[in-house]
Amino acid sequence: MGEPILEVSNLTVESSKGVAAVNDLSFVLHEGEILGVAGVSGNGQRELAEAIMAVRRPKSGSIKLKGVDVTKRSPHWMLAQGVSYIPEDRMGDGLLPTMSVAENLMLSHHYVPPYARGFVINYEVVEETAKKAVQDYNIKTPAVGTHAGRLSGGNIQKVLIARALLTPSKVVVAHNPTRGLDIATTDLVLKNLISQREGGAGIVLISEDLDELMMVSDRILVLYRGNLMGVLTPDRYDKYTIGALMAGRSMHEGGRQK
Repeated sequence: MGEPILEVSNLTVESSKGVAAVNDLSFVLHEGEILGVAGVSGNGQRELAEAIMAVRRPKSGSIKLKGVDVTKRSPHWMLAQGVSYIPEDRMGDGLLPTMSVAENLMLSHHYVPPYARGFVINYEVVEETAKKAVQDYNIKTPAVGTHAGRLSGGNIQKVLIARALLTPSKVVVAHNPTRGLDIATTDLVLKNLISQREGGAGIVLISEDLDELMMVSDRILVLYRGNLMGVLTPDRYDKYTIGALMAGRSMHEGGRQK
């Protein structure tokens, strides 16, 4: 692992109901690291991801990207800095359903070369890139010009993943990226996340699939009701231990160490 790239310090984030969903959480993500986040659904994972992406403003604490405080920045600014996002809510947060598949694939990329020349979009490059992404991720669509909202849920997920991993990133925040995908596409997604890591990116992989987390993560952070229960290294990966921490039990209460 390389230098720290994302630093979360004493972060508290409230849910949409005004209840603390993340409680005084601190961790450091390094360059070239996949940090897995384990927890039963609804234990602060979504609020954490949205806080990192500046979609949700924390109640307290700070988030730093390469040493720069980004706690009060905007989602657009974060994307422009090379922070990619695969959101949990496909339709609500990730997709513009009345825009085409190609346009959705180019969101957050459309204003930079080679997809644009100044303020003019290079539609030929956009279409070629979209067609390649459709082929690589086996996105089932009549054409890249089809409205993205007409796709099935699994194919919408593929669009979001292809967009996030289209170019090398500094940080990738991926929330249940492989949920609902077939085995071949899941394998492709995980290989691409590993490729991003090998390119120096730091990856926050939030998943409810423990096998997936243990397979690709360099460390696993476990959340319970928004509290940090522990951070495990590969030599301590064990489903029983992680499950006990996810249930709110400490190592001494119900887990076992390897």
